[in-house]
Amino acid sequence: MICPVCHSDVALLIVNVRSGRKYCQQCGLGPGFLPGFVLTIEDVGFLRDCGIDPEIAQIEQFIRRAENVSRKG
Repeated sequence: MICPVCHSDVALLIVNVRSGRKYCQQCGLGPGFLPGFVLTIEDVGFLRDCGIDPEIAQIEQFIRRAENVSRKG
């Protein structure tokens, strides 16, 4: 894959759920970015159930859509 920001050849891209913007891990480094931190659908459900983040539903919907696309693909 090619990072649309720095144009490097990378193994994976990170997606900003709110904006849909994609970038590599190097371009994503900054405040609030946790390298290697991956949420599963179960993790997101736990956060939602605990009320930890009021916007977690947006992340949960994104993961579910991505799962559906990968199953069809």
